[in-house]
Amino acid sequence: MTHPRSLEEYEGYFPRFLPISLMREFHRQALESYQPPLIHDPPPDSILDDLVSEDLAQQAATWCSERVPLWVPFTPPLMELRRLRQSVGGASASLLYLEAVQYLASAEFNVIPHSLSDPLYTLVRSCRADLFLKPTDVHAPQVLLFAATFVGLNESWSDSLNPPAGEMAALALRSSKAVGLQGRITRVLAATHVAVGYLGEDQHYFAKYSSLELPTMAELVALQAQVENAKLTPAQQTGCLAVILRCRLWVLFTRCITQCAESEHQEEHIRLASVDDARAKWTKACLALDAERTSLLDLCPSILAWLELEHAALDQVLSGVALQLSLGWGFSPQFFHDVIKKTAGSVHLQAFIQIHGPSLAETAECVLASTSNLLRDELYPTALTCTYGVRAFVTGLEVHAGCFKLWGIPPPREVVWKSVMRGAADTIRLLKGGGMVVRISNAVAAAARETIPRWKAQVVSRPHQPSGPQRPTLNATSEIKPDLAAYGSGGINGDGPGDHAMVSSFAEWIAGIDWNQLSSEAVTPMSFGSGASTSGY
Repeated sequence: MTHPRSLEEYEGYFPRFLPISLMREFHRQALESYQPPLIHDPPPDSILDDLVSEDLAQQAATWCSERVPLWVPFTPPLMELRRLRQSVGGASASLLYLEAVQYLASAEFNVIPHSLSDPLYTLVRSCRADLFLKPTDVHAPQVLLFAATFVGLNESWSDSLNPPAGEMAALALRSSKAVGLQGRITRVLAATHVAVGYLGEDQHYFAKYSSLELPTMAELVALQAQVENAKLTPAQQTGCLAVILRCRLWVLFTRCITQCAESEHQEEHIRLASVDDARAKWTKACLALDAERTSLLDLCPSILAWLELEHAALDQVLSGVALQLSLGWGFSPQFFHDVIKKTAGSVHLQAFIQIHGPSLAETAECVLASTSNLLRDELYPTALTCTYGVRAFVTGLEVHAGCFKLWGIPPPREVVWKSVMRGAADTIRLLKGGGMVVRISNAVAAAARETIPRWKAQVVSRPHQPSGPQRPTLNATSEIKPDLAAYGSGGINGDGPGDHAMVSSFAEWIAGIDWNQLSSEAVTPMSFGSGASTSGY
């Protein structure tokens, strides 16, 4: 698995990681030596009253009531939890967790003093450890879903008391005893998190998605009608609708994956027709769902923007699947290039690639643009947001490397690539609550934006004359100028294109990343959802 810091060695590179798998690889390479903090004796319940005054608690409660139900709709209100604990002189581990973790979220966003984060995290981690080992409490599913939603992508081998988010969601699905609307929404949310977790199953995701049991579209539509007529707070209703609309997108995604999987071993023309049909159905259904989503969630732009990001990220995954099923699981960039030029492959394959070939680059561009469009200082599933963005950044590297190496020119829409990479990097840098995954994502984004100008300078210093006709997807050939600062402030650091251009492997590229980049602000070594490291779905 090689990485083309040296463009001459580009052919060996083309890692086909799914988004979560890629983030896990960055975690493994960058943070192998990470040791999670020891679990100390849990502090007494009364520490919350000592840490958080009534006035601060009310401020946190107001902030959380407008945001937390958008993601986990039936999380008990903060002041209700506080009053219950005070009235009975204590609380169960699950209720204590749900109270403390909302204070912690508020501290991460400076609604209450950020200095409270460390002691609050100690309490949250102690409660979480008990619940993950014995999830028998009636409120345990709510805790598991909160932790799965706001997980810091902790690897299970980094912290045995912090399972991957997909496992937490599956446990919530099995242990949920709630009935009525709350029970149904809980199970829909849990099933969606299980589906998200399969984006880390590189070797088995066809089989995983083919056997995945999600609610049917009819069940989700009926549940949506029930939510629209239910007596809920505005935030709860918006959150319930968002949960349902998100699950509907995953149902469509699973259908597309399943149809593609069923065609894998068919003859080429049948397989290509089936993949084309699956993609067409996905696109048509998503257009209708997008219009419905915009209509229902137009008063909550933060969650609407995030759902659009996830839609773009799933579209990117499907674009990659289409290329793998058409060009072959071990296809090289050179073969992809030759099929575009119609010097390789069958007529059926050439026609398919004319339509679907550009889609991987286009969807990655959309992911970066959607990341840029996220509202600032809002509560998001930070770790998953970063994971989708990092996958798009790495795809951007692949696109630029292929264009420089095989065509000798920048990619189409080069100016747009610069803009969306810059915007996505700025957004990721300002995300909160993701622990170390944000620092890792910042470093990857910065490294990507500095690497591309080096490649471009390398092409300028050693002009490449591509053979054959011009690339059909280009409207016009861009003039190559070494505008190195456009991607990132680092450029080539004034040392010339030859000094930093050669790296032979993906591992070396990762090893060369400064993981402390962009970390001048205080970065807490934890996330308020679960734990301290990365890669947990």
